[in-house]
Amino acid sequence: MSAPPLSLLITTRDRRADLLQTLAVMTPCLEPRHEISVFVDGSDDGTAAVVAREFPSITVFEQHPGVGLIAARNRLLNATNAAFALSLDDDAEIVTAGFVPLILEYFASHPRCGVLAFPVFWGRKLPENAAAGSEPIRRVKSFLGGGHVWRMEAWRSIPPYPEWFEMYGEEDFAAMELLRKGWEVHYFPQVLVHHRVETGVGRRPDWRFRYRRQLRSGLFLMFLFYPAAALPRHLASAWWAQIRKRLIQQRDWAAAPVLMRVLLDIVRNLPRLWKLRTGFTSEQWSEWCGLPPMVYYWTPVSETTKLSPKSETSRMDSCL
Repeated sequence: MSAPPLSLLITTRDRRADLLQTLAVMTPCLEPRHEISVFVDGSDDGTAAVVAREFPSITVFEQHPGVGLIAARNRLLNATNAAFALSLDDDAEIVTAGFVPLILEYFASHPRCGVLAFPVFWGRKLPENAAAGSEPIRRVKSFLGGGHVWRMEAWRSIPPYPEWFEMYGEEDFAAMELLRKGWEVHYFPQVLVHHRVETGVGRRPDWRFRYRRQLRSGLFLMFLFYPAAALPRHLASAWWAQIRKRLIQQRDWAAAPVLMRVLLDIVRNLPRLWKLRTGFTSEQWSEWCGLPPMVYYWTPVSETTKLSPKSETSRMDSCL
């Protein structure tokens, strides 16, 4: 049996309704020769059984207890033998018709492109004027985990996502490794992803957990990749930015214990960081610094308006 040209990979945990909605939308978009795989990571809501019953052609992996998001993504990527792997969140869907030929044709004509990064609209309802293709295709620093496609040759040429990060930062890690190997990440606005989440509802109950992992993953990446000459200045700048924003400007004293825990995380992981460090060369550093950030929060663009600067902010940059 020949390898599928494209595989759709989705990880999920206790979000059965969201996943079923995504599969109902995405399954008809793919041909029988394509592959869909779902990793059910420690769910207690019967997700695996329901998916197997309602979508018998889908490959379901189930893990109890859960291994975590980053590890689940590694399992799916390492399991597929497709040439290209499309990764979506379980509450996201592609709204662009005929997206598969667009993806495959672009990869065919751009052999050094290792990852295609898609614009992602965050919100429950997609605006009526939301349309793909109004921005230029361009090379960018990184990509979003919930809306991208891997060239699997590129994936196999770099280390897997760092599971010890637990959450956040794995995409930036991969993008930095890709640059070191001569691959590129391209922002591809011809394909639009709708991430069906509530926005503007204030802090999530688990904000401390997420903020800690988001901040420390950015600092981990600095230790792993930034040149020795640039590292102290960037670490100090990033840390001072958090203190100024959270404690001085916002007087957010609840963030202080999180910052202390991040410091402890850095200290505990110093031996690992030192062992795994593969700093950029001066040429690679210049190349990385010259790249524009990924588009994190995409908003519709008309002929007379441009993307807000906030839309042109990577997750790592927004934290640091």
